[in-house]
Amino acid sequence: MESEEPRQVPASVLIQAGVENKPTALQPELTMSEEEKVTLPSRALFLVGLLVFPIITGIISSSLIFLADNSDLIYESYETTPKPSITIQDEIYHVYEFNLENGFNQHYPPDCESGCWEIIVVVNNRTREIDGLIWGNRDGPSYNSFEKFTENGNVWHKMQVIDCHEADQEDMNCLILINIKPDENAVNVAIKHSGAPIYLDYWADDMATERGQYLFFFGIAIWPISIIGGIIWGLKTGRKPLAYGILSAGLVVVWPWLLLISEWN
Repeated sequence: MESEEPRQVPASVLIQAGVENKPTALQPELTMSEEEKVTLPSRALFLVGLLVFPIITGIISSSLIFLADNSDLIYESYETTPKPSITIQDEIYHVYEFNLENGFNQHYPPDCESGCWEIIVVVNNRTREIDGLIWGNRDGPSYNSFEKFTENGNVWHKMQVIDCHEADQEDMNCLILINIKPDENAVNVAIKHSGAPIYLDYWADDMATERGQYLFFFGIAIWPISIIGGIIWGLKTGRKPLAYGILSAGLVVVWPWLLLISEWN
């Protein structure tokens, strides 16, 4: 009886069996989840919360506080309109009106206790230019700092004059009176000589206005909001090292910085 020769198995069958039963280099046995691919190591997450978070938040906070402290309000005018003359203490004064931009009535006077606003008036008194200055608080010009006159129901204040020569003072060339009319977005200036006012500048500390107060508030409030929000987000998304880093930053970095800001202001 003749022996049977062993049957040859086609190579394609072996390859197919290997593909079905054994992973190849093109098909790894285990794959990383999408969360594992994008999540940083725990140490890196902690450092992000400890260092990167306070740096970014500090830049935003400092910018807001800088804007609140340095973005002062300024209204100015170079044009005047002659008005009828007035008589105060038997002396005749020539009156000129400065028209300021709409919104002046909303920012005069700002809400402050002292020295948060001032008005400068430049007057040509025929021989030279002189500056008149007045300042005050939420109630208007500083009480007892400027002599006050009332004419036909209007209150006039005597401005402090800078760099006025004695000869001009004797001739009343340096006397400047001012009547502030915020409801009309206007300021009236009265002078005794035949010269004329040529410039007016109103300055108000932005920290005393609503805009400045809001900017400063958000500059401080961004810290607790960011810390609490960052911690909650880190815990909710399973990034506990990030949350711990933010918490550490709040304890180590943020509170000393806030104390420094409060002392500075």
